Amino acid sequence: MIEYDKWKRRNGITINAIMQGPVRTELIKKQLPKLAEQDGTTIEQPINHHILAKQWMG
Repeated sequence: MIEYDKWKRRNGITINAIMQGPVRTELIKKQLPKLAEQDGTTIEQPINHHILAKQWMG
């Protein structure tokens, strides 16, 4: 992030967001085991099924 900040200042570019989407916060980390148990999958599967699948990628 620091390197990006230096690059942006050198090039005079301003943006509002680097990457939109879900962030693996403590709340999401706590929800993953429950979702995995509901689905009968590994802990990583709910990320794809419940979180990323609902992310708009337009």
